[in-house]
Amino acid sequence: MILQQLLYLPAYYKNRQEAVNTVMLSNLNIEKKENQLICNCIANRKYQVSIIINGRIQSSSEIMIDCTCESFKYEFAYTVGRDKSLIYPNRYLKTISKDKNKFLHLTGCKHLIKFGSYIFANKIKIERSFNNVIK
Repeated sequence: MILQQLLYLPAYYKNRQEAVNTVMLSNLNIEKKENQLICNCIANRKYQVSIIINGRIQSSSEIMIDCTCESFKYEFAYTVGRDKSLIYPNRYLKTISKDKNKFLHLTGCKHLIKFGSYIFANKIKIERSFNNVIK
């Protein structure tokens, strides 16, 4: 999975854009570990949202993702797991379902879309905070 897949909703989910706009992010924490950015936040005071970015913040950067919301669990974890892009694949072994994501879109829930877009929009500021040591 690449970061670009979190920057825009697939056409099938365009009716959810307003819901994405209402997501509130808090407790943002971004750390560098080797050649990865480990990005975590809380969405809507309730859900833990995580994105691991390999290398620099670019739309083509390989990522791994997770969100503790029900939408991610039942709609998106199946396709993200098939792509081997789940941060915690064992968390979803017994709950993965493709019934709600019939077209198997490789994307994330509204919380991941909002957080991915925030990271991408602030990539210069984020990378500067790590003194451009991300390769």
